[in-house]
Amino acid sequence: MVPKLEPAVGVSTALALALLALGGCSLAASVMMLPHEPVLEAMRNQASAVRPREAEAAMRAAVRAAEWSNGCRYLTEAALASDYAQRPERETGRYAEAALARCPVSPHNWLRLTLSREGSGDAEGARAAWRLSVLTGPYVPRLQQTRLEIGLGLLTGSDAEYLDLLAAQVRQTAALDPGALARVAARTGTLPLVRLMLRSTPRELEAFEKAVAV
Repeated sequence: MVPKLEPAVGVSTALALALLALGGCSLAASVMMLPHEPVLEAMRNQASAVRPREAEAAMRAAVRAAEWSNGCRYLTEAALASDYAQRPERETGRYAEAALARCPVSPHNWLRLTLSREGSGDAEGARAAWRLSVLTGPYVPRLQQTRLEIGLGLLTGSDAEYLDLLAAQVRQTAALDPGALARVAARTGTLPLVRLMLRSTPRELEAFEKAVAV
């Protein structure tokens, strides 16, 4: 005769089995990505020596691993590897958007989506994604120069809210890394605009001018 489980015991057993299954899926995804970890680490550190073929292999593995996980880690890695694999920006954007659907607080993925939308001619959508990149990570050292450069490039058609957010980013970068701001302003040809945005903060303006003069 099969013993009858008490309801509490039955629920506990089902929960334990579910957790075991989830753990197995997570382990399978981790094992799948293990051979590609050195390449992913190089990409995270913004190494320039990553070969597109290696990045492509890591991207495909990450896409497969994402099928075994409900988190956003592997989709984020797929988006990162897609950049290095020199895939079309819309593909990188697709992975970033899928990752954001699971984990929306990611300044990196919002910026990838910005680039994807800008590349497809959706300037308004690009500005919306740029805003969220800033709001989810107001100061991210690895992103700051790139994000400022993209933000300055999306000025045409922007509204007052966007300009205020961009000006706040300019002032913050001037305070924390005036050299980076000087390089971005020089590359984008926006020195007069940046000076205007810094006019209300004399100390930051002075630091910026010194960096420009170097």
